[in-house]
Amino acid sequence: MIGSCLHEHSHLAERFRPKRLLDAQRNAIKLVKSEPHEPPVDYTALGYCWGSETDSQAQLRTDSNETKRELSLGFDKKRLPAVIKDAVEVIRSLSIPYLWVDALCIRQDKSAKNDWEEHTKIMNKIYSNAYVTIAATSSPSYKVGFLRRNNPTIYLKYHSTLQKNIKGYLKMTIEYASYYHIDKISNSTFKSSEIYRGLIYKTYFSSK
Repeated sequence: MIGSCLHEHSHLAERFRPKRLLDAQRNAIKLVKSEPHEPPVDYTALGYCWGSETDSQAQLRTDSNETKRELSLGFDKKRLPAVIKDAVEVIRSLSIPYLWVDALCIRQDKSAKNDWEEHTKIMNKIYSNAYVTIAATSSPSYKVGFLRRNNPTIYLKYHSTLQKNIKGYLKMTIEYASYYHIDKISNSTFKSSEIYRGLIYKTYFSSK
């Protein structure tokens, strides 16, 4: 699927490297700053709902010198929010070296208004040039991951009405859909609490 997308849409996007990226190639996740002379790289853009206002303030963000210093030196994956941790797992399985996350790749401190304004102007560029875009629509906040590791199983008691000697249990396993087809996403989906953010909407329609 990814190979087909790259072949069909390669002419639509220019090669581009965001100002900051998370390097997920090693155990420690590191925030790296791109230099003007550096060539474009393959990266994944993550779009997700931050959650409530309280959640938004509590999540890991580049809003303090301490956090920025830790990220620049290398951050233990275990300390990442669940939704970002799942994204790291996905890109590593696809051998994509870098991840772009707004909360960490855009400065969040109050003195960084210019950085926010700069990124809002190129947000379309960031998503449209991503090798892969992850829209974590099943995560209501940063605290909830989107990967389903264990499918729930239900056992229903069964007794045949035709043959009295046949009885036992029916085993039912619930499997989650792995992706949405963009043409089948309804307006109600975008109005749901899980993805009620303009950025998530932009994630879908800016991507290749």
